[in-house]
Amino acid sequence: EKLPYIFDKDFIYPAYDDIELGLRLTEIGLKIVYNKSAIVYHYHNITIESFSQRAYNSGKMCWIFSNKQPSDTTTKHMLIQSINNYKLHTNKHYSKSIYNCAKEINKIRSDTFKPIQIDNKNIQKEIQYYQNTIFKNFITNRFALGLFEAINQESKYKRNINLAVFPESESNSSIHSYSSMRRIFFPCSLLNILNNVNIFFPNEINKTLLNQFDAVLVQNSIFFKNNILTFLNKMKTLGKKIILDMDDILWESNDAIYANFKNNKNQIKEYVDLISVPTRNLKKEVESFYNIPGIIVRDFVDIFYFFYPLYGAKKRKKLSIGIINYHNQGASIDFIVQILKKILSKYKNKIIIKFLGYIPEELKGHNDVIYISSKLDYIKYAATLRKEYFDFCIVPMIETKSNNVKSNIIWQELSITKIPAIYSDLPPYKNVKNFNTGIKVSNNEKEWIDAIGLMIEDETLRNEIKENAYKDV
Repeated sequence: EKLPYIFDKDFIYPAYDDIELGLRLTEIGLKIVYNKSAIVYHYHNITIESFSQRAYNSGKMCWIFSNKQPSDTTTKHMLIQSINNYKLHTNKHYSKSIYNCAKEINKIRSDTFKPIQIDNKNIQKEIQYYQNTIFKNFITNRFALGLFEAINQESKYKRNINLAVFPESESNSSIHSYSSMRRIFFPCSLLNILNNVNIFFPNEINKTLLNQFDAVLVQNSIFFKNNILTFLNKMKTLGKKIILDMDDILWESNDAIYANFKNNKNQIKEYVDLISVPTRNLKKEVESFYNIPGIIVRDFVDIFYFFYPLYGAKKRKKLSIGIINYHNQGASIDFIVQILKKILSKYKNKIIIKFLGYIPEELKGHNDVIYISSKLDYIKYAATLRKEYFDFCIVPMIETKSNNVKSNIIWQELSITKIPAIYSDLPPYKNVKNFNTGIKVSNNEKEWIDAIGLMIEDETLRNEIKENAYKDV
């Protein structure tokens, strides 16, 4: 009676509609009790054709369900599995052969071999194994086909393109760079799903493919490494477009690996046709310095990895506060050390502060301070945000030219994980609605102390912010 409607009519086939209803009921307090004494008979006359159609329809409804309930972990794993096997599932020859194989294996019954005395048990086990294997592949294949057709109906792109991609991580199985994940791997996965861009990473590129590429995407520092320039020169002679992805003002960086972006400015101008960046402010900077057109490709939060846990953590004695900093290690956090000391003193034994990515020397060893190693790959970082159940986070940032051109990626990651947060009031967090989708503060002691104190003491405010921010993302 509390629900505005029971079954969602967007589910035009009988799949996921009951799960979606169950999750909405769970959110308002439904408890499911298991009775092991209950017996239920659920009979369907299943044929290969109906089995195939049901799996296909389920794939279509899965896409609708995932948009309505993005936090459901079971569906996430199914979608990720389908994404990882995308090319296999969309291959018509494979689809046809697995379908025919399923029809043949369905004709074989284990009781056919009952008269056979020798190795009877082994034969039955083998038949069961093949049946399980074939039908598991069969249903996954049909499910994926339905899923991708549902996704493709939303795609506005009409022409397939081939894109050679060189991320900083250097391998599509190597996940070390935060920048590579949110700017290269996640967006490319999405493009691949939409079935209009074929992505080729370095270990997949060979000479026979060179003429087929429409463009080459190179990220940050990899531009000057591993004979990339030799490859780019070849591509330029073939008339292919070169895109350089840049997420910072690299030519002003003190890091030696970025020195080439200043010293070899003319070489970049010679090769690069377009520079992709995450923000409007950075676009202005790269166009001014290199005189090359820029395009905004926003940092992408892949919801398959960043989603809030459906069931929250148990009540704890201490409030858990996270401090996020994987940009500019140190400087952006050191300036609030004295503020944190006062907070720890005021709320002694009531809070615990967890540093993710960097911890100031002055706070190491404090009883109510924990450091979570910065040696995390991006997937583990996403898992940490989900598993830690932070009551809220603090995201300090000092004002520098480099910080002013950054994206709001941390706000997106925290918000999609339903973690409310306090942010420095700087350009990256211009989109944050104060006291609605986050709290923004000027970088002075009083504002930080007041904001942190408010978040500690006002659970209602924390809940309102996390819900509003989640909806925004």
